[in-house]
Amino acid sequence: MKRDRIPAQARLTAALPILGETYTSYELGVGTREVLRHDVTSRFGVSAGGETLAAQTIQLAEAIAQSRNVPRY
Repeated sequence: MKRDRIPAQARLTAALPILGETYTSYELGVGTREVLRHDVTSRFGVSAGGETLAAQTIQLAEAIAQSRNVPRY
């Protein structure tokens, strides 16, 4: 995402399965698993993966968009 623009809700929703698959792939990678877990725990306070993590990421992007009133695309 660009810093000054955030995708519209419809685009975020469409990205959910792709993000879920990407995060699942990161969880399976020996070199990325621990980094992902550490980052997720520090950002969200819980350890989540796959589609759950994708949904939390989308919720965070939506909350930022609403609180900052940034342009959507």
